[in-house]
Parts: sequence; C-alpha cells; structure tokens
Amino acid sequence: MPIAGAIPKNPEKLLDLLNPEIDDRKKLDILYNQAIKPASYWMLPFGAGQLNKTMSGLHDYAQGAAYQYTDDGDKLKYTIDQNPLNLARAFIGGSSSFPEAQNYWEGDYKTLSVKDTDTFQMLKDDLGNKTALEKVYELKAIESLKNANGGTIKYSKAILTRDYIDGLPLSDAEKQDLYDKYIVNEDIRNADSAVYKIYREKFEKELEGKK
Repeated sequence: MPIAGAIPKNPEKLLDLLNPEIDDRKKLDILYNQAIKPASYWMLPFGAGQLNKTMSGLHDYAQGAAYQYTDDGDKLKYTIDQNPLNLARAFIGGSSSFPEAQNYWEGDYKTLSVKDTDTFQMLKDDLGNKTALEKVYELKAIESLKNANGGTIKYSKAILTRDYIDGLPLSDAEKQDLYDKYIVNEDIRNADSAVYKIYREKFEKELEGKK
C-alpha cells in the first residue's frame, strides 16, 4: 500500500470548507481529496482500493462532470450524464467506468481552458451541464464572416461573439465578464461606444451586400 496516498497533500485546504466564498463544488473536491481519499488507504487492503474507486466515481457523478485541477484554475474534462446507469457505474467501476470518461480518453473530448471552464460554470445552473458545454463550444467556434468580395468583414467575429453572449441566460455583469474574456477590441465590448456603433453599421451593410 503506497504510504504517500494515505497522507493528505494539502491538509490546510480543509480550512477552505469554512470559507463561504468557495462554492460547494470546490468544497466537495477538497473534502474528497484531502480527507476521504487519504482515509480510504488506511482501511483493510482489499477494501481500500474499491472504496477509493467508488468515492472517486461518486465524486465526479455528484458534480455531473470531471475536472483537471491546476494551480491556474479548474479545467473541465467532460460532463457526465446523471442517470441510474451511470450511478451504478460510479459505485462499481469508479470514475473511469463512465462512457463519457472512455470517450474522453479516446480523444472525443478536449480539456477546456480555465477561461472556458469559468464560462461553463456560469451557464450550467440555468442550462444543465450538457447544454452549457455545447454553448461553450459554440462560442469558441465563432469565426469572422466574409463580404461579397471574399474579404473579411472587419470585427465581424467580435460582433458575432457579442451577439452570441447577449443571447445567453446571464446577468449583465456576467455578460460583461464574457465580453472582457472573449472580445479583444475594447470598443466592441462597449455597446455605447461610438466606434462600436460605426462598425456595427458597417457590419450590417456588408452583410446586406452578400444577399
């Protein structure tokens, strides 16, 4: 039995369980990694491995997602359907037994960046994990448009990104946060800016020219 696994790596993080500013998902991860997982190593050798596997599976199932935790922030690996079959898989086979986990390791999914994971976190409560992830992929996939002559419509990607964010079920403050993260041009982030209005008008005219 590896002794290192029986010792919490960052026991001081248990104090974060008392911090009201840390969300429940993060607290669940801290409790699992700093208390439940190390404790399982001290059980009878034949039961410890299965307990650790089961707790790992239930930990991910309860979140409806699996994350990679880094010093820079959390990164979403994949979402998990919360259904009876996956719950049984969590108990028996642990986190690696989910079909979504297998698809991830086969390369069907890519780990999201910290920025995109933050966006997923904003959306998941209103939309559910699966739809929230789809929205993140759609946001990331936005590209510039071409005009009738085949040239790129200036700032079309930024304007389309803004329009997409405006359609998401978020507060004004959350939308502003996404403008700042996904739109490079400062004027496009501000709908009241004269520059934004000029480029918006040009954008719509060039789109009309394609019809």
